[in-house]
Amino acid sequence: MDGEPFVEAPGGRRARGRPGGRWPFLSGLLFAVTLAAIAMALRSPHQHRHPPLPRALPDEVLGEIVRRHSRTFGLDEILVLRVIFVESGGDPRARSRDGAVGLMQLLPRTAAARAEELGLKGHSLEDPDDNVMLGCYHLSRMLVAFNGDPHLAVAAYHAGAPTVRKWRRNSPRGAVGADILRNHGYPSTRKHVSEVLKGYVPRPE
Repeated sequence: MDGEPFVEAPGGRRARGRPGGRWPFLSGLLFAVTLAAIAMALRSPHQHRHPPLPRALPDEVLGEIVRRHSRTFGLDEILVLRVIFVESGGDPRARSRDGAVGLMQLLPRTAAARAEELGLKGHSLEDPDDNVMLGCYHLSRMLVAFNGDPHLAVAAYHAGAPTVRKWRRNSPRGAVGADILRNHGYPSTRKHVSEVLKGYVPRPE
């Protein structure tokens, strides 16, 4: 859409960066504790679409991937983590009945379109790094499309942007995302957004 900034694919995307800051050890420790708390709160047997598989990623590896791609695309890494654990339970091999794949449960056609926008020549949704990179980029586009409203952005990630745009058009001018979903959203989408955003406080700009 007009006016949307174009984000280029990060160079050397598989390089392992380290967060800056005066206290890198404490920053990393706090992030690890937050990651573990979110994982414990959001992982439960009923959230798996199939019998749970053994996790292939240690928390510190998942945390590093999320941190790196969240920063690349200007996202709150806590929001990305919540999307991951609600979408897939943190299982990089998760597959939905609709064909969504991996940690951030991307449909292959969505991933292919986003990869083309980024100029990527190849990707694998079963690769956690590729999956989170494309998932973060897609989530960032949803936030741009819906003016930074996390309720509408997460709903669009789940139900598709055209559907959420229709709900917004059928709502009074100025209605906020939570009200739009309450009045027009699918029950499954309302439940999904509620799980992702429960207790979530957007970071200050």
